[in-house]
Amino acid sequence: MRLLDSSAILATLWGEPGGEESFDQDSCVCTVVNWAEVAGKVLSRQADWTLAQRALFGLGLRIVPMETVDVDRCAQLWFEHPFLSLGDRICLAVGERLGADIITADRQWSDVSSRVILIR
Repeated sequence: MRLLDSSAILATLWGEPGGEESFDQDSCVCTVVNWAEVAGKVLSRQADWTLAQRALFGLGLRIVPMETVDVDRCAQLWFEHPFLSLGDRICLAVGERLGADIITADRQWSDVSSRVILIR
């Protein structure tokens, strides 16, 4: 399973380098928080969010909910990696719980977890 953060999803939508690698497997998911981030970025460009959703769901993306344990782990990650955003820490926490590879285009994640895979 691959858990995609916002940067990986947006790289795919915008046709940026590495984006084609994000959906390289059958099972790709993202958190509800990252989904909200993607929606905000798409809408901030005045792009068609409905069309973007269809494209992402067409690639097999599924949205996974958060659990209380994810919130607790996110809080711990704040102290371990204070440079990460809330969305980043939620993504890491959910990825740990799911045992998923975590896909990102954000280079500051490179030393955060052995589960992190950089797409560029």
